[in-house]
Amino acid sequence: MSRVTRREWYERVNAEWPAQVPELTAEEAIRAFRRLYRFAFKHLPGPVTIMRGNRRMGRYPNWHINPSKGWHYLVHILSHYAERSGHNGKHARMELRMIREVKRRGWLDGRLKRPEQPPVMRDLRRERYERVLTRLASWEAKKKRAERAISKLRRQRTYYERR
Repeated sequence: MSRVTRREWYERVNAEWPAQVPELTAEEAIRAFRRLYRFAFKHLPGPVTIMRGNRRMGRYPNWHINPSKGWHYLVHILSHYAERSGHNGKHARMELRMIREVKRRGWLDGRLKRPEQPPVMRDLRRERYERVLTRLASWEAKKKRAERAISKLRRQRTYYERR
């Protein structure tokens, strides 16, 4: 049995990706990261936040991921964290397993996206009217409390004026 070289491993890894890979959205990036992390480590990661621009994915101290880098980068870097090794056969096998998991689950087809919610029709006039009624009731209650406090203070004033 011949030994597989590093180049051959990465040719296998790159051949596993489909020809057209869709863009990675922020929502998909977080959901894919959490699921792939659990696939590799058998437990959930800590807090995950999104980064923008030309920044790398990493952990400092929370996980920061950059969806603009794409699916290839997300899987590649996460496989490095899973294997804690450089570019060798062990890392390539883990990356290959993750790519197959992504494809098997249909994440490249958009299964991680949440379905669009229909817009909620609101009656703004009714909402504002109800807010006005609430504020009016609050101020009327304050007015009653103020009137009671004023009458009490007047009684106390007359008490002290008689003495």
